[in-house]
Amino acid sequence: MASRWRVGLALAASAAVAWLGFPYLKSAVLWAARRHNGCALPACLDAPSLSRAHQRARERIETSLRLVRRDPAGFELWDTPLGPLWNPQRRRSAFWLADMLAEAESDVYSLGAVRLRPGDTVLDCGANVGVFARQALAAGAALVVAIEPAPSSLECLRRNFSAEIAARRLMVYPKGVWHREETLRLLTDDNTSAGDSLILRRGSTEIEVPLTRIDTLVAELGLSRVDFVKMDLEGAEQEALQGARDTLARFKPRLAISAYHKGDDPQRIPALVTAGRPDYRMQPGPCLLEKSRLAPKVLFFQ
Repeated sequence: MASRWRVGLALAASAAVAWLGFPYLKSAVLWAARRHNGCALPACLDAPSLSRAHQRARERIETSLRLVRRDPAGFELWDTPLGPLWNPQRRRSAFWLADMLAEAESDVYSLGAVRLRPGDTVLDCGANVGVFARQALAAGAALVVAIEPAPSSLECLRRNFSAEIAARRLMVYPKGVWHREETLRLLTDDNTSAGDSLILRRGSTEIEVPLTRIDTLVAELGLSRVDFVKMDLEGAEQEALQGARDTLARFKPRLAISAYHKGDDPQRIPALVTAGRPDYRMQPGPCLLEKSRLAPKVLFFQ
Protein backbone atom coordinates (compact mmCIF):
# COMPACT_ATOMS: atom_id res chain seq x y z
CA MET A 1 0.00 0.00 0.00
CA ALA A 2 2.83 2.36 0.96
CA SER A 3 4.63 1.68 -2.30
CA ARG A 4 1.46 2.44 -4.31
CA TRP A 5 1.14 5.71 -2.43
CA ARG A 6 4.73 6.62 -3.27
CA VAL A 7 4.23 5.73 -6.94
CA GLY A 8 1.06 7.84 -7.03
CA LEU A 9 2.83 10.76 -5.41
CA ALA A 10 5.73 10.50 -7.86
CA LEU A 11 3.33 10.45 -10.82
CA ALA A 12 1.43 13.45 -9.44
CA ALA A 13 4.70 15.36 -8.93
CA SER A 14 5.82 14.49 -12.46
CA ALA A 15 2.51 15.71 -13.86
CA ALA A 16 2.78 18.94 -11.87
CA VAL A 17 6.30 19.56 -13.14
CA ALA A 18 5.19 18.92 -16.74
CA TRP A 19 2.17 21.22 -16.36
CA LEU A 20 3.70 24.07 -14.37
CA GLY A 21 7.36 23.77 -15.24
CA PHE A 22 10.04 23.25 -12.60
CA PRO A 23 10.53 26.93 -11.56
CA TYR A 24 6.80 27.31 -10.88
CA LEU A 25 6.70 24.11 -8.85
CA LYS A 26 9.82 25.17 -6.95
CA SER A 27 8.18 28.52 -6.13
CA ALA A 28 5.07 26.78 -4.83
CA VAL A 29 7.12 24.35 -2.74
CA LEU A 30 9.24 27.16 -1.24
CA TRP A 31 6.09 29.12 -0.40
CA ALA A 32 4.52 26.05 1.25
CA ALA A 33 7.75 25.51 3.20
CA ARG A 34 7.54 29.12 4.46
CA ARG A 35 10.72 30.14 2.68
CA HIS A 36 8.96 33.06 1.02
CA ASN A 37 10.14 35.95 3.24
CA GLY A 38 6.79 37.73 3.13
CA CYS A 39 6.07 37.17 -0.58
CA ALA A 40 2.41 36.29 -1.14
CA LEU A 41 1.66 33.12 -3.11
CA PRO A 42 0.68 35.00 -6.33
CA ALA A 43 3.97 36.94 -6.19
CA CYS A 44 5.87 33.69 -5.65
CA LEU A 45 4.21 32.10 -8.66
CA ASP A 46 4.93 35.22 -10.74
CA ALA A 47 8.65 35.08 -9.93
CA PRO A 48 9.72 32.66 -12.73
CA SER A 49 7.86 34.57 -15.46
CA LEU A 50 9.25 37.90 -14.25
CA SER A 51 12.75 36.42 -14.24
CA ARG A 52 12.34 35.23 -17.84
CA ALA A 53 10.95 38.63 -18.90
CA HIS A 54 13.94 40.36 -17.30
CA GLN A 55 16.34 37.96 -19.04
CA ARG A 56 14.72 38.66 -22.42
CA ALA A 57 14.92 42.43 -21.83
CA ARG A 58 18.57 42.18 -20.78
CA GLU A 59 19.47 40.14 -23.87
CA ARG A 60 17.64 42.58 -26.16
CA ILE A 61 19.33 45.59 -24.56
CA GLU A 62 22.78 43.97 -24.57
CA THR A 63 22.41 43.34 -28.30
CA SER A 64 21.53 47.01 -28.83
CA LEU A 65 24.49 48.41 -26.86
CA ARG A 66 27.23 49.99 -28.95
CA LEU A 67 30.74 50.57 -27.64
CA VAL A 68 31.68 54.11 -28.69
CA ARG A 69 35.22 54.16 -27.32
CA ARG A 70 37.58 52.90 -24.64
CA ASP A 71 39.60 55.15 -22.39
CA PRO A 72 43.07 53.70 -21.55
CA ALA A 73 42.39 54.69 -17.93
CA GLY A 74 39.93 51.77 -17.74
CA PHE A 75 36.60 53.25 -18.82
CA GLU A 76 34.19 52.48 -21.67
CA LEU A 77 31.66 54.80 -23.28
CA TRP A 78 28.50 52.97 -24.36
CA ASP A 79 25.59 54.15 -26.48
CA THR A 80 22.53 52.92 -24.53
CA PRO A 81 18.72 53.32 -24.55
CA LEU A 82 19.20 55.99 -21.86
CA GLY A 83 21.81 57.83 -23.89
CA PRO A 84 25.62 57.67 -23.69
CA LEU A 85 27.00 56.22 -20.45
CA TRP A 86 30.55 55.85 -19.22
CA ASN A 87 31.11 52.58 -17.35
CA PRO A 88 34.20 51.07 -15.66
CA GLN A 89 35.76 48.39 -17.84
CA ARG A 90 35.34 44.99 -16.20
CA ARG A 91 35.09 41.40 -17.51
CA ARG A 92 31.33 41.44 -18.12
CA SER A 93 30.61 45.15 -18.07
CA ALA A 94 28.26 45.07 -21.10
CA PHE A 95 26.18 42.21 -19.63
CA TRP A 96 25.69 43.95 -16.29
CA LEU A 97 25.12 47.38 -17.83
CA ALA A 98 22.34 45.77 -19.87
CA ASP A 99 21.02 44.20 -16.66
CA MET A 100 20.78 47.61 -14.95
CA LEU A 101 19.12 49.11 -18.01
CA ALA A 102 16.59 46.25 -18.06
CA GLU A 103 15.77 47.06 -14.41
CA ALA A 104 15.30 50.70 -15.36
CA GLU A 105 12.99 49.69 -18.21
CA SER A 106 10.80 47.71 -15.79
CA ASP A 107 10.89 50.59 -13.25
CA VAL A 108 12.05 48.24 -10.51
CA TYR A 109 12.23 50.99 -7.85
CA SER A 110 8.60 52.09 -8.24
CA LEU A 111 5.43 50.54 -6.83
CA GLY A 112 2.07 52.24 -6.42
CA ALA A 113 2.47 55.60 -4.69
CA VAL A 114 6.17 54.95 -4.03
CA ARG A 115 7.59 56.48 -7.17
CA LEU A 116 9.56 59.46 -8.37
CA ARG A 117 7.69 62.77 -8.67
CA PRO A 118 8.53 66.13 -10.24
CA GLY A 119 10.33 68.40 -7.79
CA ASP A 120 11.68 65.56 -5.63
CA THR A 121 14.94 65.69 -3.73
CA VAL A 122 16.31 62.17 -4.24
CA LEU A 123 19.03 60.26 -2.41
CA ASP A 124 20.43 57.63 -4.78
CA CYS A 125 22.31 55.40 -2.35
CA GLY A 126 24.57 53.14 -4.39
CA ALA A 127 24.44 55.29 -7.51
CA ASN A 128 27.08 53.30 -9.45
CA VAL A 129 27.30 55.00 -12.89
CA GLY A 130 23.94 56.75 -12.64
CA VAL A 131 21.27 54.63 -14.37
CA PHE A 132 18.71 55.36 -11.63
CA ALA A 133 19.92 58.96 -11.31
CA ARG A 134 19.19 59.48 -14.99
CA GLN A 135 15.68 58.06 -14.46
CA ALA A 136 15.12 60.41 -11.53
CA LEU A 137 16.19 63.46 -13.52
CA ALA A 138 13.97 62.42 -16.43
CA ALA A 139 11.05 62.16 -13.97
CA GLY A 140 11.59 65.79 -12.99
CA ALA A 141 13.60 65.51 -9.78
CA ALA A 142 14.78 68.92 -8.60
CA LEU A 143 17.96 67.46 -7.07
CA VAL A 144 19.57 64.01 -7.13
CA VAL A 145 22.33 63.27 -4.63
CA ALA A 146 24.31 60.43 -6.23
CA ILE A 147 25.96 58.65 -3.29
CA GLU A 148 28.82 56.34 -4.28
CA PRO A 149 32.15 55.36 -2.66
CA ALA A 150 33.93 53.52 -5.52
CA PRO A 151 36.50 55.76 -7.29
CA SER A 152 35.89 54.26 -10.76
CA SER A 153 32.12 54.71 -10.51
CA LEU A 154 32.58 58.25 -9.18
CA GLU A 155 34.63 59.15 -12.25
CA CYS A 156 31.85 57.78 -14.48
CA LEU A 157 29.21 59.77 -12.60
CA ARG A 158 31.19 62.97 -13.15
CA ARG A 159 31.53 62.21 -16.85
CA ASN A 160 27.92 61.09 -17.30
CA PHE A 161 26.38 64.11 -15.54
CA SER A 162 28.75 67.01 -16.20
CA ALA A 163 25.90 69.24 -17.46
CA GLU A 164 23.56 68.32 -14.60
CA ILE A 165 26.33 68.87 -12.04
CA ALA A 166 27.01 72.32 -13.52
CA ALA A 167 23.26 73.07 -13.38
CA ARG A 168 23.15 71.87 -9.75
CA ARG A 169 20.50 69.28 -10.51
CA LEU A 170 22.83 66.44 -9.53
CA MET A 171 25.40 66.31 -6.77
CA VAL A 172 28.03 63.57 -6.58
CA TYR A 173 28.70 62.55 -2.97
CA PRO A 174 31.95 60.54 -2.79
CA LYS A 175 31.31 58.37 0.26
CA GLY A 176 29.41 55.22 1.12
CA VAL A 177 26.51 55.28 3.58
CA TRP A 178 26.93 53.30 6.78
CA HIS A 179 25.94 53.41 10.47
CA ARG A 180 28.96 55.42 11.58
CA GLU A 181 31.83 57.52 10.27
CA GLU A 182 34.78 55.35 9.31
CA THR A 183 36.97 54.05 6.52
CA LEU A 184 36.54 50.45 5.33
CA ARG A 185 37.67 48.27 2.48
CA LEU A 186 35.39 48.11 -0.55
CA LEU A 187 35.51 44.68 -2.20
CA THR A 188 35.52 45.16 -5.96
CA ASP A 189 33.70 42.82 -8.32
CA ASP A 190 35.82 41.46 -11.20
CA ASN A 191 32.76 41.37 -13.49
CA THR A 192 31.00 44.69 -12.87
CA SER A 193 31.34 47.83 -10.79
CA ALA A 194 27.66 47.37 -9.85
CA GLY A 195 28.77 44.44 -7.65
CA ASP A 196 31.34 46.37 -5.60
CA SER A 197 30.45 45.79 -1.96
CA LEU A 198 31.45 46.46 1.63
CA ILE A 199 29.92 43.10 2.58
CA LEU A 200 29.99 40.58 -0.29
CA ARG A 201 33.27 39.26 -1.72
CA ARG A 202 33.13 38.84 -5.52
CA GLY A 203 36.67 39.64 -6.60
CA SER A 204 40.27 39.90 -5.51
CA THR A 205 40.79 43.66 -5.14
CA GLU A 206 40.10 45.87 -2.12
CA ILE A 207 40.02 49.66 -1.96
CA GLU A 208 39.75 51.77 1.18
CA VAL A 209 36.77 54.13 0.99
CA PRO A 210 35.24 56.72 3.36
CA LEU A 211 31.81 56.07 4.89
CA THR A 212 29.28 58.34 6.56
CA ARG A 213 25.74 58.31 7.95
CA ILE A 214 22.79 59.50 5.87
CA ASP A 215 21.83 61.80 8.76
CA THR A 216 25.31 63.35 8.64
CA LEU A 217 25.16 63.71 4.86
CA VAL A 218 21.77 65.46 4.99
CA ALA A 219 23.02 67.91 7.62
CA GLU A 220 26.31 68.51 5.80
CA LEU A 221 24.56 69.33 2.52
CA GLY A 222 21.93 71.46 4.26
CA LEU A 223 19.05 69.59 2.63
CA SER A 224 15.69 71.12 3.58
CA ARG A 225 13.78 68.12 2.24
CA VAL A 226 14.29 64.50 1.27
CA ASP A 227 11.43 63.04 -0.77
CA PHE A 228 12.68 59.74 -2.17
CA VAL A 229 15.44 57.34 -1.13
CA LYS A 230 16.56 54.52 -3.38
CA MET A 231 18.99 52.12 -1.73
CA ASP A 232 20.90 49.30 -3.44
CA LEU A 233 24.11 48.78 -1.48
CA GLU A 234 25.07 45.17 -2.16
CA GLY A 235 24.44 44.04 1.41
CA ALA A 236 24.99 47.27 3.37
CA GLU A 237 21.33 48.37 3.42
CA GLN A 238 20.78 47.49 7.08
CA GLU A 239 23.79 49.49 8.24
CA ALA A 240 22.81 52.47 6.08
CA LEU A 241 19.29 52.53 7.55
CA GLN A 242 20.74 52.58 11.05
CA GLY A 243 22.43 55.83 10.10
CA ALA A 244 19.26 57.36 8.66
CA ARG A 245 16.88 57.45 11.64
CA ASP A 246 16.75 61.24 11.96
CA THR A 247 16.19 61.66 8.21
CA LEU A 248 13.32 59.16 8.22
CA ALA A 249 11.76 60.75 11.31
CA ARG A 250 12.07 64.30 10.01
CA PHE A 251 11.11 63.96 6.35
CA LYS A 252 9.41 60.54 5.97
CA PRO A 253 10.71 60.10 2.41
CA ARG A 254 9.29 57.41 0.15
CA LEU A 255 11.68 54.46 0.27
CA ALA A 256 12.69 51.77 -2.24
CA ILE A 257 15.16 49.47 -0.46
CA SER A 258 16.82 46.39 -1.98
CA ALA A 259 16.06 43.46 0.33
CA TYR A 260 17.62 40.28 -1.05
CA HIS A 261 21.38 40.54 -0.43
CA LYS A 262 21.30 39.16 3.12
CA GLY A 263 19.11 36.32 4.33
CA ASP A 264 17.53 38.42 7.09
CA ASP A 265 16.97 41.57 4.97
CA PRO A 266 13.20 41.02 4.54
CA GLN A 267 12.78 40.94 8.33
CA ARG A 268 15.42 43.40 9.53
CA ILE A 269 14.87 46.19 7.00
CA PRO A 270 11.21 46.84 7.99
CA ALA A 271 12.22 46.83 11.66
CA LEU A 272 14.95 49.39 11.01
CA VAL A 273 12.66 51.62 8.96
CA THR A 274 9.91 51.67 11.59
CA ALA A 275 12.48 52.29 14.32
CA GLY A 276 13.07 55.61 12.56
CA ARG A 277 9.39 56.31 12.02
CA PRO A 278 6.66 53.90 13.26
CA ASP A 279 3.95 55.14 10.87
CA TYR A 280 5.68 53.85 7.73
CA ARG A 281 3.60 51.37 5.74
CA MET A 282 5.46 48.65 3.82
CA GLN A 283 4.65 46.81 0.61
CA PRO A 284 6.94 44.13 -0.87
CA GLY A 285 7.73 44.39 -4.54
CA PRO A 286 8.01 41.48 -7.00
CA CYS A 287 9.78 38.42 -5.62
CA LEU A 288 13.02 36.81 -6.72
CA LEU A 289 13.35 33.03 -6.97
CA GLU A 290 16.75 32.05 -5.61
CA LYS A 291 18.34 28.65 -4.96
CA SER A 292 16.65 27.87 -1.67
CA ARG A 293 14.30 30.76 -0.97
CA LEU A 294 12.05 33.46 -2.35
CA ALA A 295 12.65 37.08 -1.38
CA PRO A 296 11.28 40.48 -2.41
CA LYS A 297 13.80 42.25 -4.63
CA VAL A 298 12.75 45.65 -3.26
CA LEU A 299 10.74 46.68 -0.20
CA PHE A 300 8.69 49.87 -0.58
CA PHE A 301 7.71 52.21 2.25
CA GLN A 302 5.48 55.26 2.43
